Amino acid sequence: MMFKAVIGNRQHEDYGVVTLPFPVKDGDYDSDCEMLRGLDVGEAGARDCCIREIEGSVPVLKQLEGTCVAFDELRWLGVQLDAFDKYELAAYQAMAAKLDLHDVKDFIDLTFCCQQATVITDFSDLDAVGRRHYLTTHGGCAVKSEWECVDGQETALLLLSGGNGTVTPYGVVFDNGMRLEQRYDGHRLPPEPMGDALLEIAAISAAEAEMEATPVWLYLPASDNQIEHALKRASIDPQAMRLRLSHYDLPGELAAAIDLEQDSLSDINRMCRAIACLDKQELHMPIPLLREIPVLGTLFEQTAVGYLAFLLVPLTAFVLKRTRIGLTVRSVGENPRCCDALGIHVMRTRYLSVLYGSMLAGLGGAFVSMGQLSFFTVGMIAGRGYMTLAAIVFGNYTPWGIMLACVLFGAVSSLQYMLQATSTLIPYQIWVAFPYLFAVLALCLYRTRSKAPACSGQPFVRK
Repeated sequence: MMFKAVIGNRQHEDYGVVTLPFPVKDGDYDSDCEMLRGLDVGEAGARDCCIREIEGSVPVLKQLEGTCVAFDELRWLGVQLDAFDKYELAAYQAMAAKLDLHDVKDFIDLTFCCQQATVITDFSDLDAVGRRHYLTTHGGCAVKSEWECVDGQETALLLLSGGNGTVTPYGVVFDNGMRLEQRYDGHRLPPEPMGDALLEIAAISAAEAEMEATPVWLYLPASDNQIEHALKRASIDPQAMRLRLSHYDLPGELAAAIDLEQDSLSDINRMCRAIACLDKQELHMPIPLLREIPVLGTLFEQTAVGYLAFLLVPLTAFVLKRTRIGLTVRSVGENPRCCDALGIHVMRTRYLSVLYGSMLAGLGGAFVSMGQLSFFTVGMIAGRGYMTLAAIVFGNYTPWGIMLACVLFGAVSSLQYMLQATSTLIPYQIWVAFPYLFAVLALCLYRTRSKAPACSGQPFVRK
């Protein structure tokens, strides 16, 4: 808990007060709204919650006491401040005290620029103070060669000798030219940290679709009441709005199955609630030590089916190339008539090969619905089977080549979600189609170079 606020009704003092903790815990939004309704406050978009008292680990918020705010503004502020580290929180409080803020809109705007300020709370280590100031004035990062040349103590002394600091109850603060700019218009709250949310969706009204309007940010799963409040604050009609997927914490297959034009927001939210109830960690079998390897460590945090898929690649390649069974399978694909003349049962070999391939295809489908989420939704495969056919051709009909092609197509499929989030002017349907267009392009370019079995797809009738 960052802080708790004692809230009342300014127009009806006799209604009493309620004390609410912030940030609001998951599942407590509806109950908090119900308590506020008992005071005849908490309406969507209305600044009718009179703050009688604020206590907690952000004492500068006491400057809001006596003012009226919207419940969702306090909820947003609690979430944002909870994501701050100790230094950011000190800089935030020091700047709020220096600027003598008393409007919740200014407190919200300050969360986006307080990182530009330098605050000193401990003068015992001037080298650390100087280095922190250097990072602050250089966007939080520095080139290694330059960082090694920084004299922290000298930088701190130059800062202090400048005489631009302001003494506050939270430390000596230097604004470094920071300007408090408007990020919150009083209706549509800015983006917030996703936290445990599975989807971040931007919503605008249909009339604003052609304009660069500020969207309403929805984080699912959420209370239906919370979504209704967010849309009502921005005067967006749920029956006439446009949705765009910004970020997600779902497997690509499931995210691709979400159709923001056809699926209702309530259905998507209901799906996210069901997924949030699942324990994903139970499905994974991380390998100690190997999981700590940079970049490649995620390869060793798979499910049992994931490890099996990687093991089957070299095993299948070995069987096809180095064993009699593999030679028989390849020969039946190249020249079944010759094999039949040698006494090889062509039909049995083909049927067994098809059964083995079908088993692996079924295992892949089971992995999507059970290995990743233990959750099924219609259309979650989203045409990945056709991309697999393209991967077979692109991989030149070899196990190793097909695996690399699948990795490439998977990377392109993940890329589309990043492009959706960064390209707001391009319809998201174009990015959804991007992986499939890439697969078709790869198929066209490598079709002539790929060597398929000579009799692949041709029926065999014994004479």
